[in-house]
Amino acid sequence: MRDTRHEIKAVIFDLGETLLDFGKIKATRLFRQGARLSYDFLKSCGQPAGCFEYYCWRNLIALRFRHLISNITKKDINSSALLRGIGKKKGIKLDGQQWRHFAWLWYEPLSKIATTEPKIKETLIALKGLGLKLGILSNTFVNAHSLEKHLEQLGLLDFFTVRMYSYEFDFRKP
Repeated sequence: MRDTRHEIKAVIFDLGETLLDFGKIKATRLFRQGARLSYDFLKSCGQPAGCFEYYCWRNLIALRFRHLISNITKKDINSSALLRGIGKKKGIKLDGQQWRHFAWLWYEPLSKIATTEPKIKETLIALKGLGLKLGILSNTFVNAHSLEKHLEQLGLLDFFTVRMYSYEFDFRKP
């Protein structure tokens, strides 16, 4: 008789530096690239984005401050909601799809530098072939839509039936 009490039924992956490798990043440069993309999008939609430097610095300071607080409280922020809140205070009005695209534009420069292990798909196929359920559990302040769009572009999203991101909860994973 087989002992199923200790049988592995699922594998949970972290996102950053496990499924996606970002390497050494230049955070301020990537931030400015995301700021430029999102600013240009707002301008193209006729939104009151103001001058670029103010837009960039205002968002950078707000995100860095909230990130500092989140490191103290151990509760990740929803960066998309924070940026949307800043925008709404400035009179920016977008529909749901536009806000999701806006959030993606902030993340897009980071998505372009991410790499994966060479045989990641083959590995995930093999794990699924063993009957294992696969999930993602990640400490992040990047919104789910942007992360999942990135995973979809890489052909990885459908491997993971469960995806949980710390900003959606009151605590981070250990």
